[in-house]
Amino acid sequence: MGIAVVPRLYLVLTAKGIDPDGTVYLSAANDFLKGDFLKAFSNVFPPFYPFLTALLSPLAGDVELAGRIVSLIFGTLTLLPVYYLGRRLFGEKITIFSIFLLIFHPYLAEFSGSVLSESVYTFLVALGVLVGWKGLDSKSWSLMFLLGILLGLAYLTRPEGLGFVALFLLWIFFSEGLRFWQGFRIKWFMALSLVVGISIFAIPYILFLHQVTGKWILSQKIGL
Repeated sequence: MGIAVVPRLYLVLTAKGIDPDGTVYLSAANDFLKGDFLKAFSNVFPPFYPFLTALLSPLAGDVELAGRIVSLIFGTLTLLPVYYLGRRLFGEKITIFSIFLLIFHPYLAEFSGSVLSESVYTFLVALGVLVGWKGLDSKSWSLMFLLGILLGLAYLTRPEGLGFVALFLLWIFFSEGLRFWQGFRIKWFMALSLVVGISIFAIPYILFLHQVTGKWILSQKIGL
């Protein structure tokens, strides 16, 4: 992780421009700082990344720098769930090799120094996969609930995060093959826990978007 910070911090410190989408995120972050939550949540992009940027802004002293630091932190932290998942599935050597690929991957490094939501989203999805895999392995409804929380935050970061719910539901019921009725009761509790977890964040936001736009949409850019 110390090695991963170096190129990402360099990109943060030497940044000379900002992506057009980044200006929209910063506008929402400024709305959070002003206390104009209605305008912040009405932004064309989901609110979690701008919210994190606004939280860090007083410490960073600049909203743009805060957005880049948020990306740097989560871009670096992504190594942790990838490492633990990879070590359990593929062993230590393959995982270490994979981690170094992640450290020096040009796009991942670039996103970790930019004012964009990709690093936060990637971390939440990677951590969600780890939690979901452990939840399936241990048949734990509490871990599935935590997975739902993570996917809910991923959805509030990028709307496509909601699509992982369907994948994990299929994983719950069919991970042991076509005989999905075996252990159906515990599978049902696991699926229900996942849905309840993600609903904590997803349903209020979808209802808010419906109230603001008059349409059932997942975000200002994706229709339901």
